[in-house]
Amino acid sequence: MMTPAEYRKMLSRMAANDERVRTIVALVHMLEGYSTIESLARNYNAIRRMNDESAADSECRAIVKELRKRGLLWRGFYDEFLCPEGFEDAFEEVASEFVSPPKQLSAFFEECVSKKDIASLKMLELMLKMPYEHAGMTQYEMLKTEISDMFSPDVFKSIEERMIGEGICFYMKKAKREFLSLRHEEEEKKRVRDALVDFREEYLRDLASSFEKRLSEFADEIKEDAKKMMVESLAVKLGVTPKTLDEFICQFSGFSMDDTMMFLTTSFSVMSEVIVIVLTDRLSRYDAYTWHTYPEPTLFIAEEMPSWVNEIESVFRNAYPPLEERKIAIASPKSKKAYANFESELLRDMLNSVMDVEEVVQMNEDKRI
Repeated sequence: MMTPAEYRKMLSRMAANDERVRTIVALVHMLEGYSTIESLARNYNAIRRMNDESAADSECRAIVKELRKRGLLWRGFYDEFLCPEGFEDAFEEVASEFVSPPKQLSAFFEECVSKKDIASLKMLELMLKMPYEHAGMTQYEMLKTEISDMFSPDVFKSIEERMIGEGICFYMKKAKREFLSLRHEEEEKKRVRDALVDFREEYLRDLASSFEKRLSEFADEIKEDAKKMMVESLAVKLGVTPKTLDEFICQFSGFSMDDTMMFLTTSFSVMSEVIVIVLTDRLSRYDAYTWHTYPEPTLFIAEEMPSWVNEIESVFRNAYPPLEERKIAIASPKSKKAYANFESELLRDMLNSVMDVEEVVQMNEDKRI
């Protein structure tokens, strides 16, 4: 039976002679119970910059096999690899020497901003917003799907490997849980999240400026038309000032930042009809699914029309409230297309006037509404 001192000596000797062993030992320590072969190989590949997943997997298996043979690692209930019971202190003492500190999240963020790396910033945004599991999907599945759709599968893979390799996050997989875990304290994540909100607001302001101007002009047209029909005497009849009458007819006060979702939003109302407008560059399934202003109709204006727009029912499967209880429209100024699951004269007029969109297509059906 090996003593803790003998365990420490044997592990130190193996690690001293092989950098690959040091990497595996450090990963087993840092992955905290998520040290399955899948997790070890994915992180090992990125950290050692092997660019060959099958080779990384083979190396990991060989090293883990040797460590198990010598009694230095055990296999857990979920096929994760752990130090044997009773040797935790000895393992931590040795493994902690091989752990590199994570790169500051703020430094990674600033680097992405300076390089105008929108894909990496979008990945970071989603990682800071998404829970580890949502609507039957893991966080990793959601990230991979969203970034691959918005950019490409190669872009997702490249960002993932860079973030792991630079010590920003780890890939974690065990049983049915799979996610990318940022290696930073909550305080640092909050600082970067706040900085990302400021960046997003500034980034979207350029897009918002033209919409604010055209929406204001559209609101003025509605007010003028209404006044011609109702005549100024309506203000006297209602006992309100002309300004209050304007607000009663139509209200629009410009975009403001939603700090939670990191989008610019506004509310556009005509008489009793209200449409919430959400402005973004790229719209993810997660953001559409979790949007919070229902039952009011919501118009998402995204520079890029999301690829999943005609699969809206699968996006909202098991959603609460369900899709049939929500009113959603999605439009893109770039493609000059719009889709909706509800009928609205205000929506059609707004899209035509503000974005030159001539028709609104029913989601999932090739017809006009």
